[in-house]
Amino acid sequence: MKVAFVIQDLFALGAQYSTALMIRGFVKQGYTVELVVSAIHKEKEDAGDTHSFPIPSKVKKIYMPSRRGRGNILFLRKYLMHSGCDIVFAASLNYTRALGVAALGLGKNKPKLVHIEHGIAGVRNVVTLKTPRPWHFSWWRRLLIYLPFSHVLTVCQGGRDNFLRMNSMFPKDRVSVVYNPVIDEVFKEKVCKDSVHPWLKNKECPTFVAAGAHTELKGHMLLLDAFKKLSETRHVRLVLFGRGDLTDKYTQFVKDNKLENVISIAGYTDNFPAEVKSADALLVSSRTESFSLVIVEALAAGTHVISADCDYGPREILRNGKYGRLVKAWDSKAFVEAISDFIDSNEVSNPVSKDSWEPFTLEATVNRYVKALNLL
Repeated sequence: MKVAFVIQDLFALGAQYSTALMIRGFVKQGYTVELVVSAIHKEKEDAGDTHSFPIPSKVKKIYMPSRRGRGNILFLRKYLMHSGCDIVFAASLNYTRALGVAALGLGKNKPKLVHIEHGIAGVRNVVTLKTPRPWHFSWWRRLLIYLPFSHVLTVCQGGRDNFLRMNSMFPKDRVSVVYNPVIDEVFKEKVCKDSVHPWLKNKECPTFVAAGAHTELKGHMLLLDAFKKLSETRHVRLVLFGRGDLTDKYTQFVKDNKLENVISIAGYTDNFPAEVKSADALLVSSRTESFSLVIVEALAAGTHVISADCDYGPREILRNGKYGRLVKAWDSKAFVEAISDFIDSNEVSNPVSKDSWEPFTLEATVNRYVKALNLL
């Protein structure tokens, strides 16, 4: 059985991380796997500034000629006709669109196409808090895009429900929920290592961690404001990993409020499991989340979670509060109260249940892929 994953690149972001994991999982189960990436991936490889997420050496890497999905449509059409793949996974929305157009008119002489919905259909531009582009609401354009696809996989139940609302003509029995893989042998190796950040390596007080791209979507300013308030009465610290368009804004906030000994804008880490393992709890302040890799990583590292009860992923992963605290979304005061109560209750001393993260192992996820797509 030969499968391929089509994505822009395998650098930095959650969908890329999950795709690399899935590739490793399929290879481990004996499938022949190809990775099809855009010119952006090649440029980043050649620059050598950062490293892509690792995949097995036996995986054939195919470079598309253009940086953009629409520029690779003709290439993808030829690939679908001649690759010999049984299944091609579109691992990002731009390549779902490109593959959908490329496959039109090919009939049965093409591999089965599978769309992986890492986000939430129809609210993709919540990252910028702008109204979604018109094509999201054009039913006939969505119908044309998804018409060639045999199946859709969403990473949460909320994502499935929303996809079917947005695409009511797509058969319900061809849309399945398969949570992202998070825990594999690489994770287990990473979590055994020591944390590097000095506040986590040598804790002087309750120290919390947050992570993710520095965008409005992640709601990090809410956390910065919460720790400003907490620092007035408590000795606490926040380590915020990641970077993005708002990094300078975060740094300036810390400086303006003289919070350098309270909040660390720590940049990117290549070993988040080791860092979060040493924290008292992970904080998630997102305005919306289709899944949340960092929540699963924290639970698997034995660290408690306090998360905004946003749509959709956190409440599913945390089983409506069974495996972590859920607080009112978009509410700095609610986080102040939840963090204070967490510290006072000494909840950090309670072990994290293994049941909270076991469904998100790589083996479990690949098995769900196989079951959903009837590959056996």
